[in-house]
Amino acid sequence: MFLKSFIAATLLVSGLSTFAQADTDRTELASTCYSAPTTISVESAGTTPFDFVLTLDCQIWNYSLQVKDAEGNVVFESKDPAAVWNAADDLAGVYTWTLRGSMGTTISYYHIIKSANVTVIK
Repeated sequence: MFLKSFIAATLLVSGLSTFAQADTDRTELASTCYSAPTTISVESAGTTPFDFVLTLDCQIWNYSLQVKDAEGNVVFESKDPAAVWNAADDLAGVYTWTLRGSMGTTISYYHIIKSANVTVIK
């Protein structure tokens, strides 16, 4: 019983600390851990035109993906690694995506971040 309580408390603390962590204190996600398109259009490689598919090759906990337009408005946000942003209803232009999360174990973990641009072509 004690072990279950300890594990639950550890996961809660690590989850809460991810959201409290400043972006400047995060480690840049290695390029070997993900792949993402730099452009999306009607001819995107996804299953649907204008899909932005972020593929992860490393396990990330407390996943959070946010996509913003050129003015800084959030156009997509998800905590589900399987979620896909479809830009069909968004304007053509450059968008910035930011991935935040944690890697490692519940005992030894670190916070990660990765930001990059994707261009929507219409």
